[in-house]
Amino acid sequence: MSAGVVACSSGGGPTPRSAASATPPLPAACTAIRSPKALTPTHIEDGQTATYDSTPPTSGAHYRHWVTTGIYAESIQNERQVHNLEHGHVLIQYRALDSSQINALEAVVQGGGRMLILAPYPDMDPKISFTSWGKIQTCDAWSDGIPELARFFIAQNRDHAPESIP
Repeated sequence: MSAGVVACSSGGGPTPRSAASATPPLPAACTAIRSPKALTPTHIEDGQTATYDSTPPTSGAHYRHWVTTGIYAESIQNERQVHNLEHGHVLIQYRALDSSQINALEAVVQGGGRMLILAPYPDMDPKISFTSWGKIQTCDAWSDGIPELARFFIAQNRDHAPESIP
């Protein structure tokens, strides 16, 4: 799938965090949800490069247009994905997973509702990352609990950003 680009607008608001979401067991190879230093959300021109405090990034400078939500076969530029995060989207990114593991993550995104993106991220150290505005959780290895962890991250962090727009 090629990256669809969407123009910026404003509006919307946060959706309540799900009270019904019980915290799943944390797989041994996964971190707890972390909050890296929040960087200022400024627009930069396409082609410029920004510096971030985490990989993948969770906040900071970004291009004026974001990508359409969905499932991608190619990685998404940091400066583009940060704009999605600023609008409350959640990204699930991975490297070096087998097809059954990718299929399990695709099922999470397909069944997870709006504001979700799945894409490879070959230049990160962990195997899997979940990011939203100001939040990151990573896993160094696959386990059967990863899809449940992804759903929990989504329930806790989707649509909690400076400019929440579906």
